[in-house]
Amino acid sequence: MSLPAQSSPVWRSAELLIAFFRDPKGVRREKPFVWNPKNSRATLVDRDQDQEAFVQMEASDGRDVQLRLQPTNIVARREAGGGWNGVVISDTEISIQIGETWIHVRGDGSIRHDQHKTTTFVEPDGSIIRLDPLSKITVSADGSRVARKTDEKIEAFTPEGFVSKKL
Repeated sequence: MSLPAQSSPVWRSAELLIAFFRDPKGVRREKPFVWNPKNSRATLVDRDQDQEAFVQMEASDGRDVQLRLQPTNIVARREAGGGWNGVVISDTEISIQIGETWIHVRGDGSIRHDQHKTTTFVEPDGSIIRLDPLSKITVSADGSRVARKTDEKIEAFTPEGFVSKKL
């Protein structure tokens, strides 16, 4: 893979801000008070509903991005459009939102894909599990076994042949 000879700038500016969701007396504000710290440092508090540090980034395409800095996650959000509109980075996984679809990549190498009412798992060994409201489909890592289970029956292809059984 080669990089383009010339790349165009994506970001115009970045500003560290802190949003305070409660007033000094501890009462929840209707709209958060946003403050720009003078020393460009923010302490991350355990209770995100009280305070949140974030970086507001101005994009050259007009779709600004917020990087929310939380004690357990780093969250990048932007308005829906082309490409991603959310990324969540935690200690154990990275999740990406594209439209209404979420893709989760876990530290063990497994992947979970959530789209509408269907969830697909790719396990660390390469096996695949797909769940939807009507069925469960499994495929072994080497592809030698494929099974589908519904409320009415189970069907499977195995090295020994085809099996179909009503439940």
